[in-house]
Amino acid sequence: MIMSIFAFAAMAAAIIALVFAYALTAWINRVNEGNDRMKKIAGYIREGAMAFLKREYKTMIIVIVVLALLIGFFINWVSGILYVVGALLSVLAGYCGMNVVTRANVRTANAAMESGMSKALKVAFRSGSVMGLCVTGLGLLGLSVIFVILNLATVVQCITGFGLGASSIALFGRVGGGIYTKAADVGADLVGKIEAGIPEDDSRNPAVIADNVGDNVGDVVGMGSDLFESYVSSIIAAITLAAVAAAHSGVLSVKLRLRCSLLFCRLSVFLHHLLELWESELKRVEILHRLSIWACTYLALLWLLLPLYYQRLC
Repeated sequence: MIMSIFAFAAMAAAIIALVFAYALTAWINRVNEGNDRMKKIAGYIREGAMAFLKREYKTMIIVIVVLALLIGFFINWVSGILYVVGALLSVLAGYCGMNVVTRANVRTANAAMESGMSKALKVAFRSGSVMGLCVTGLGLLGLSVIFVILNLATVVQCITGFGLGASSIALFGRVGGGIYTKAADVGADLVGKIEAGIPEDDSRNPAVIADNVGDNVGDVVGMGSDLFESYVSSIIAAITLAAVAAAHSGVLSVKLRLRCSLLFCRLSVFLHHLLELWESELKRVEILHRLSIWACTYLALLWLLLPLYYQRLC
């Protein structure tokens, strides 16, 4: 019963994060894209990025299905199903990030031309927040649903499949996107700058468009999938270690980890609102610096106090 309460609380925090990400996306879509030339170039980049993403995901589906079947046959089918769920949520997080960022790029550039650095930073900051909130929201939502559906013993035994699925997508996203963007970058420099004499980052060179496509694929989808994998794997590792180390009080140990996850998820939304209160980009940097110091201090205290908490549980 206690476990279910905290699982539902974590689920609610994840849904709040996803709803907030949707609201930010709607705001970004209302920002002016600029002139027709900017829209045309941004359309090429967006079209290329989405085409690459769809082609990559079609290849990854085959790998995911094969690995899920192998995990189901040789380990257990619950782990195989969780593997597929983890992979799909990682794909969804990357797709949401790509969908927003390819729309926000041109809007950030136009905002810098029309309104200055403050408006451009606001658009860029909100588009980046969408990626971060989708990563934490989808990760926490998936884990909390697992805790609601399955009992604690099954979760501890099979939840690593969820993290393995996220890791598989992260591997393809980082390696595939990185290879593509480096190939396009080198091609743009060799053909455009050396052979054709076209200036660097000139949109007349098709390889420059491909380079920008690769930057979005590698730095958004690849990095987003990597962050998703790191986020869920850290929670899974902490839950597994806590349940094993405190076998007779595993529910309380897992409850602590879920409590920390939902707390930081809500804190992310709160800090985003806090940073939006200041229009000056210099004040934002100062606030971020102070918050970083506060976060490091808090984590250091948490690191020192958690052993005492577990000693009391044991």
